[in-house]
Amino acid sequence: MAIDREKVVQGAEKLAEKKKFDKAILEYQKIIQQDPNDVRVLLKIGDLQLKMSAFAEAVATYDRVGRYYATHSSSTLCGGMLVAMPTAIPDEPLASKLGNAAGSTSGISLRPS
Repeated sequence: MAIDREKVVQGAEKLAEKKKFDKAILEYQKIIQQDPNDVRVLLKIGDLQLKMSAFAEAVATYDRVGRYYATHSSSTLCGGMLVAMPTAIPDEPLASKLGNAAGSTSGISLRPS
């Protein structure tokens, strides 16, 4: 069943304005179910995950967008994602979350040189 994309986006934006980020993400997920490669919506989901301090989920979402760009678009866009993502996320919580998920963060630098 097709959804009204604009209506769903408007609903998600209203929820986000009310700081109901988790519910806004659920609305955006309706679009992703219809079009798994809608990078504009994936970026919005990643931004909301950041606002919720769901750093590991945000990184995974941005990684998904970066991988899409890497295979379907220019390397400039993909590179821009890789530079922008770590600067948008605080160091310590991200390192702690990734350390817990990956086992260790030693030797990993998330900041651009």
